[in-house]
Amino acid sequence: GFVLGGMEEIKYKQHEMQLTSGDELYLYTDGVTEATNINDELYGEDRLLATLNNNMDLNTDELLSSVKNDIDCFVNGAPQFDDITMVAFKIGI
Repeated sequence: GFVLGGMEEIKYKQHEMQLTSGDELYLYTDGVTEATNINDELYGEDRLLATLNNNMDLNTDELLSSVKNDIDCFVNGAPQFDDITMVAFKIGI
């Protein structure tokens, strides 16, 4: 992924989004999608999206645990060289 705010001379676009009650937002670092297994394969965005979509009924804590468990199963003990950081929140009802 792209380093957000990493270079002062870069001009960034600003966008606004209206979140409504019940909406959820999931943020993650590139270490999530770039988690690598022993065959040097990336976890990837497709697998992440599938895991998120398959667990939409979970609360945010359970969702993050489910994604982390799926990453752990995928990498199967292979050493990782980047952080795996995630945050999720749901707009209150």
